[in-house]
Amino acid sequence: MFYAKKILLIFLLLATAIGCTKETEPDCTSVLPPPNSFEIDIVDTNGNSLIGNIYTQNTFRLYNSSFEKWIQPTPYGASNCLQVFFPDIENEVEYYIELDAMDSDTLQVNFSKTTGECFDRYTVNEMKYNGQNVAMVSSGGKFSLIKQQ
Repeated sequence: MFYAKKILLIFLLLATAIGCTKETEPDCTSVLPPPNSFEIDIVDTNGNSLIGNIYTQNTFRLYNSSFEKWIQPTPYGASNCLQVFFPDIENEVEYYIELDAMDSDTLQVNFSKTTGECFDRYTVNEMKYNGQNVAMVSSGGKFSLIKQQ
């Protein structure tokens, strides 16, 4: 009897050890990726959104001497925000945002990219709008940029 209990105990310990050392890959199909974009809301000094009110076109040009991309208001949620995808821009490079034919502003974003098991995660570390540091107040990846008139 004692011998049978000892063998059972050894078997359970081996099964537990084998079960604990098995590495499993995460199931990335059951997880939503984090956003790979951020939103900018250009506001006046009173906090009123200018996108959709003063600047009313459907797309806005984001460009510099070696890059051009047309960005648009977010297709969901607040339509007064422009959506910028991290893979479309380079880190710490200055871009122009053409708000209309007569008005362009500058945007520079310092961000980091962390490679995860399933997806990459982007984090904005610093943002400059028209050469001025932007207060890092973000709500779900949305940044309000105050346009001085």
